[in-house]
Amino acid sequence: MRQDFGLGYGTGLAFRQTERAFEGFAGDVLVLYGDGPLIRTETLRTLVETHAAAGEGMTLLTTAVENPYGLGRIVRGADGSVARIVEEKDATPEERRILEINPGIYVFDRRAFELAARLTDNNAAREYYLTDMVNLYLGAGLPVRAVAGEDETEILGVNDPQQLELVHRLLLARG
Repeated sequence: MRQDFGLGYGTGLAFRQTERAFEGFAGDVLVLYGDGPLIRTETLRTLVETHAAAGEGMTLLTTAVENPYGLGRIVRGADGSVARIVEEKDATPEERRILEINPGIYVFDRRAFELAARLTDNNAAREYYLTDMVNLYLGAGLPVRAVAGEDETEILGVNDPQQLELVHRLLLARG
């Protein structure tokens, strides 16, 4: 399946366009971006099990990093719950100081495509952000949970030759 860029851009739009592939499927959907080869099975299992125990809503992986530049930040409410995800381009200076980031790994319940249909491109990048699913789930009165990853190297992405070299070295070091 390929994203139709004639309809717009962004991870949220790409997700929406997969709905046809899930026709007749009523379970939870695990979503990972395609540029993170170091994520461990154990981490994904914890994420899926946490979600399954709750039974509804969405669950996302978060990770604290030393340098969050360019990454979406996890904004927490006064009670410590996930309030939203703000992308770097849309973040205030205060939000850019947040070290807890969104690596783009989610589990959505059966309402995912219904809610994703409401995504808009009303942001600085003019993209449909999959991260806006947090707002949509919370707005529908559904829970959003976070599972904190313990190893920031698991979520490293490969977007250029230098990142590819680093990820390659880390993968070799795992054995």
